[in-house]
Amino acid sequence: MVFWSAVWPYLVGALVLGGAGVAAWWLRRTDREVRERDHLWRQADRVENGLRTLAEMDALTGTEFEEQVAALCRRNGAGSRRRLLC
Repeated sequence: MVFWSAVWPYLVGALVLGGAGVAAWWLRRTDREVRERDHLWRQADRVENGLRTLAEMDALTGTEFEEQVAALCRRNGAGSRRRLLC
């Protein structure tokens, strides 16, 4: 027959290790989600600010490229009054 006084330390140890494992899994999952959201936010911010890579610019259609150049001109202050190239 097994006595409770001999079993309880192993049960407590298993619960502690299990809790630590769950906490480590949760922290890892949360960290990955936060990093992914940060990556997506930074990528959207780069696109919004017109900082595209050369490969992305090459992949644009003619109309999209013209819109991108016009957005860069507006961002840099080239308005309708000026007849200068941006």
